[in-house]
Amino acid sequence: MNNVKRFSRPIILAIATLLILTTGTLAGHPTDEPTLSLVQTTDSAWAVPSGDESSSGGDARATYIPGETYWGRKHYIEYIAGNLPIIISAPHGGYLKPSEIPDRTWGSMGHDYRSQEYTREVANYITEITGRYPHVIINHLHRSKLDANRDLNEAAQGNQWAEQAWYEFHAFIDDAEAASVMQCDQGHYFDFHSNGHADQWVELGFALTSSNLNRSDEALNSSYYKNKSSLRNIANTPGIYFPEIVRGATSLGGLLQAWGYKSVPSPAHPHPGGSDYFSGGYNSRRHGSKNGGTIDGTQVETYYGFLHDNIRDVYAYALAESIVDFLETHYGFNLREGPVCPRFYIYLPAIVRDS
Repeated sequence: MNNVKRFSRPIILAIATLLILTTGTLAGHPTDEPTLSLVQTTDSAWAVPSGDESSSGGDARATYIPGETYWGRKHYIEYIAGNLPIIISAPHGGYLKPSEIPDRTWGSMGHDYRSQEYTREVANYITEITGRYPHVIINHLHRSKLDANRDLNEAAQGNQWAEQAWYEFHAFIDDAEAASVMQCDQGHYFDFHSNGHADQWVELGFALTSSNLNRSDEALNSSYYKNKSSLRNIANTPGIYFPEIVRGATSLGGLLQAWGYKSVPSPAHPHPGGSDYFSGGYNSRRHGSKNGGTIDGTQVETYYGFLHDNIRDVYAYALAESIVDFLETHYGFNLREGPVCPRFYIYLPAIVRDS
């Protein structure tokens, strides 16, 4: 499962530089739109164990085309490639319960209500708003078979097919992050979930606990909390005021609150107090910038009452607009019209929006 070696960041950046020099895609839209696809750099997504059929993917020479869908083995894991520095995953929204994978015997088993559905709707609205695609990774296995928001031991509990799906899920996220770094030098990863907590709010997790968020803005703005959070990259960017991106008017919670969705943290609810609150799990810590790198991470825990079939699209649109506004405000991205990344830019073709 390690036959395909992942590119290191220096190599990725070298490729980026070569592309800039050879295609003429300097900052700003080029006059001729080149066909630019991203090299697949997974070390596991298509490494199928001996004796099983090949997956529908390719190999290290294959390419990702923005907007196209790529699959892991038996379509357990889905990746929709993007051309925006936005990565969205749904680890607990799957419905498949294949007999080849036994039920997990310990850990959480609950399915996240409509999390796969709102992931797709938010992604579609981001495309409608920007004319480009976010990266989307979906685990189609039910949580009783695979928990893609836990470490390998708890997630798959020793089953080889569950383990393969886990590797595929995280390899696709890694590839999406590598694409975002190559395109913009940074980006943001969102892990989408749903919850049924009594406070009925959207909980935004940055690897900061309730007691951390209960601190004053002055205390929260210290290096300790910046470096503890899954927003470490953007938190340490010159000119960024950390409490503002966590719970200010232009924070994700503040923007959602402006759309009428009760959110924490936000100006109205700067901390959860004694209420139930998900601060961010394995995925946002692993794929966010808590441990380094330039991809920040947010766990989005949406109250399930916002996700019923007759009202979900309204919430999905509000969340999509909020994500775009948040990234444009704090990262300097031009997501609604190019160039996307003013300070580090490789052109990836946008789709044509409806007039």
